[in-house]
Amino acid sequence: MSRKDYWYEKEQLKIQMQQMGEDLCILFYGGDRGHIGSVAMAEPRPSLTGSGEISSTVSVYTYSGHKDDLIASAIAREVAAKLNRKCVAAVGIHYDRFTPDHLAAVNEITEKIPIMAEEAYGTLPA
Repeated sequence: MSRKDYWYEKEQLKIQMQQMGEDLCILFYGGDRGHIGSVAMAEPRPSLTGSGEISSTVSVYTYSGHKDDLIASAIAREVAAKLNRKCVAAVGIHYDRFTPDHLAAVNEITEKIPIMAEEAYGTLPA
């Protein structure tokens, strides 16, 4: 099992990726107070379009009052489909004074995570 850690100092955000057999667990947290806000579990499957591409099915659990579910589900969904691996993503980001710059940074990093995961762990054959 291998683990990869990434730190975005300016935004105070941390990503930890842990391989568990062929599966991946991804933690994305930080800001002023990192926590667990939402957890998403995704499983790769053939696309429902019949195209032969790999897609994924996602289940999300969110603690009351938290809004990390969109990020967690996006990470798990994209990683599972892109890498053909089961993926769990736990996300908890909190800034005391959330700004549009914070939102832009979180969204930009979120989009990079599937690419980072592929570079670190590769794609399983379909």
